[in-house]
Amino acid sequence: MVNDWLRYSLNNYKVITIMYIKGLEITQRKIQVLKMDDEHIKALDIDKWKFRTFKIDNILSAMDAKLIDGSITMKEKCDVNLYRKRDLESYISVCRG
Repeated sequence: MVNDWLRYSLNNYKVITIMYIKGLEITQRKIQVLKMDDEHIKALDIDKWKFRTFKIDNILSAMDAKLIDGSITMKEKCDVNLYRKRDLESYISVCRG
């Protein structure tokens, strides 16, 4: 599912929201994918207005950036709320359980 959203962003020049883990820190980023291979993406971080490289394996979720503020499914709501709390253990037990 994550790869589908990454390709969507790349092919349609759309901004998506990802949840990214680095170490024990989870961040929410708005990005536009510019280049993609099997292991990494290169993207423009919209909020910081800088180019970034992300490991695909570290992207926990991805969705259309508009869905964060609009109507989203209960599963996605669970993901977003737990990410905002940056509580990895809760995320794993509740959403991936």
